[in-house]
Amino acid sequence: MLNKGFTLIEVIVAIFLLTVGSVGAFSLVQSIISFSSLAVSRLEAVYLAQEQLEVVRNTRDTNYLEGSSWLDGVTNDCFVPSLPPCDSYGDVNMDGVVTLEDADMISEFLSYIISLDEIQQNRAKVIDGENITITDALYIAQYVGCSPERTTLPVCSTGFSKFQRTTSINLAQDNIVEVTANVSWNERGRSHEATAQTNLYNWR
Repeated sequence: MLNKGFTLIEVIVAIFLLTVGSVGAFSLVQSIISFSSLAVSRLEAVYLAQEQLEVVRNTRDTNYLEGSSWLDGVTNDCFVPSLPPCDSYGDVNMDGVVTLEDADMISEFLSYIISLDEIQQNRAKVIDGENITITDALYIAQYVGCSPERTTLPVCSTGFSKFQRTTSINLAQDNIVEVTANVSWNERGRSHEATAQTNLYNWR
């Protein structure tokens, strides 16, 4: 008479095969999730880099409209509009650049002269990303004023800011400026970066 049941060895082999298959499928799902997360971060980083280039381009175009020198606020002069060192911190009035006006807005907010919406308040928290104090205004003024001790904003080194943005501007020729925007971030224990570059011309 034939024995139609499973032997112990057959059961062990079946469990082993199911375990191997499950582990493989789980690893595949984890890899897909990790890749998707990194792809989203890279897409956002590329967008932020392109945004930096657009801010510089808009500054040049605004100079043309106002009759100013085309390099005003484009090169690294002091007390002129400066690009946010990371994310949009310091750009309280949401015009794409950091100026003394942003520092003034913080002072007026703390004096109950004006109100700031939630986004503006988050951008004003340039020290630790948590509270707004008069020191935030001071740090913005120092950053715009080219203070040697304030080449960036403290919040850029905290966990509140995922992306770090830097912009390099070089005068290639008399009427050509080379602009390079770099966005870096850490994800899953590794460093990543995205870079965008363009040339601006004095076409006026």
